[in-house]
Amino acid sequence: MIIRAQESLWTTPASRSPDEVLSLASLTVQGLALLHPSLRRWYALPSSPKEECISLDDSSALLFRMEQDVGKDRRRVGDFETLGASLTLANVDNDRDWRKPGLAVLDLNPTTGFNSFSLVRPEPFGEAIPSLMVNALIGLVKTIRPSFAPPPVSTPGILRLDGLCARADHPRADPRRACRPSG
Repeated sequence: MIIRAQESLWTTPASRSPDEVLSLASLTVQGLALLHPSLRRWYALPSSPKEECISLDDSSALLFRMEQDVGKDRRRVGDFETLGASLTLANVDNDRDWRKPGLAVLDLNPTTGFNSFSLVRPEPFGEAIPSLMVNALIGLVKTIRPSFAPPPVSTPGILRLDGLCARADHPRADPRRACRPSG
């Protein structure tokens, strides 16, 4: 049984506006929507119990929330220029569905440079899980343009996509993990 499949992509940390992050999210989910029917609708997760999920289709509400979140972060940690917007999306919009198999989560955080796509309890995707994850990785690399990308590594019962393959010219590159041409 596969419990979780995840792809982590690292970019050079940068401040992005809510508009830029929303545009990146929209491009990314357009590609994911082509891979499986349950990846067609996406919702921004609430950042507090008082908030509700917001559909990715409601761009004005999402932009407003992201602007509020950036403002809260700047008040909390300081008004740093490099502090920008981030967005976490899921293919469910309520707690009940969050606990069911087939949960997909897309986390875009240009400020830290950490971006990820994961399937939690991916049984509903069946035999297509490896293909779906590889195709998702290809699409994510095209839209996010990472400095680090995980090569697929499988172990019995678990599809792991968390190893790092580094560009040698990246400041955090580990030469022991540098990408090597295959064949």
